[in-house]
Amino acid sequence: MYETKIITAKTLGEAWEKACTLIMKEGHLRYVQAPEYQIETKDLPLIIKVSEPFLEPRLSDKASATR
Repeated sequence: MYETKIITAKTLGEAWEKACTLIMKEGHLRYVQAPEYQIETKDLPLIIKVSEPFLEPRLSDKASATR
């Protein structure tokens, strides 16, 4: 079984960045075989604690998303 990792951050954007970095470094490879697609992905159980979730930036500037 995988060990659950804990991430603590002040903002949602910071938490997202930390989660992405940790998954890429320590994530476990997993092969997904669904009817529509087959792909290799990374999996990592996480608990994410955000102390100020309404504080800006709520979206990381590194995310490919806009408001």
